[in-house]
Amino acid sequence: MKIVKAQSAVPIEWLWDFEDAERDAYLVDSQHKTSLLFGIFYVDKFASNGAVHLQDVFKKAQEFFKVWNDHYPWSEYNGISMSLEKMEDGTKFIYGQLCVENNVKEEESLVLGLLVQLSSNLGPQVFMRICDTDGDFLMTETISKEIVNPGCNRLWLQCGRLKLIPASDGHGVSPLDALEFLKNSYFKCTDFNSMNQYIATKVTNEFPDKFLSNLARLQLVIENKENCKVLLENPRLISYLLKCLNDEEIVVSKSPPSNNSKKIELLVPKGHCNIIPFF
Repeated sequence: MKIVKAQSAVPIEWLWDFEDAERDAYLVDSQHKTSLLFGIFYVDKFASNGAVHLQDVFKKAQEFFKVWNDHYPWSEYNGISMSLEKMEDGTKFIYGQLCVENNVKEEESLVLGLLVQLSSNLGPQVFMRICDTDGDFLMTETISKEIVNPGCNRLWLQCGRLKLIPASDGHGVSPLDALEFLKNSYFKCTDFNSMNQYIATKVTNEFPDKFLSNLARLQLVIENKENCKVLLENPRLISYLLKCLNDEEIVVSKSPPSNNSKKIELLVPKGHCNIIPFF
């Protein structure tokens, strides 16, 4: 029996930064859990079949993420979800999201590494916008001397490198203006050297081995046959169960294993294993 976990989608408005005066108008519903968000745009003003190219990118992205969605023990169980969406002017794009609550730093860095890898193989017409529901987390990771005020919606990933739309009087740009700039003047974007070096050091060097090394094989003894069957058919579920053990006040009773017990081994984040001795 395959387990499906219900998930509330984060509205696409959260993909963008807004000036303080506009924020309350666009971001109406607050988000109680942190989610990483990304938008993938196919930007080519000379392409007559941009929608076809975007659909091809969507298919490649789905295939690329599939092995991670199927096997990586995400803390909220559900993996990276994607859908085709539209901007208010009708521009189509791929909208992706992943709830990273309780494992924010590890899972955001992992997905960033995956997006850098994916971006490197998609060509110069593909631009990605990456953030989370707490803000522009890439900007808060490092203090850069290259920019004093990054402004809104200026940071984009292209060909595996982070690029900046030039600032206009220290201000950011609206989502539609950012896309218009990328369509007509993307060659004026500047390479964000310090951020790219930071990502190389913290994320992409030895990727994905450094993230896989943060996983552990957890040995369990399961008495209930049905529970054992569910875990074997849904091995990623154990990460979410351990997270719930940490979040909720659950009383765990200790008892010696019975003759009907079965030993199984599941993959979990090492950080989730650290809570087990407390129960």
